[in-house]
Amino acid sequence: MNGGSGGLKNFISLYLEEVTKKFKAVGAQNPIIVLFDNDAGSKDVYREAAKFTKKKATGKEPFIHVASNLYIAPTPIQGDAKQSKIEDCFEP
Repeated sequence: MNGGSGGLKNFISLYLEEVTKKFKAVGAQNPIIVLFDNDAGSKDVYREAAKFTKKKATGKEPFIHVASNLYIAPTPIQGDAKQSKIEDCFEP
């Protein structure tokens, strides 16, 4: 997958459209967890998820159940920070 938040946004809608509606076999037994940076680009991901959840995200949720077995998990915002990225979770 490439394209940053745009690619993740597309993945959410395509996964739910293609996998959960078109496949008839038993599936969705294990969670699909999409981890993403909680920064300015995450707005597109949150907007796409809201189409399925019918709820507006605040950015402070530890995870959001989008639908079926699909979850999105933004990187946690620490302290007074306004955004975060995966690199913030590791020692420098």
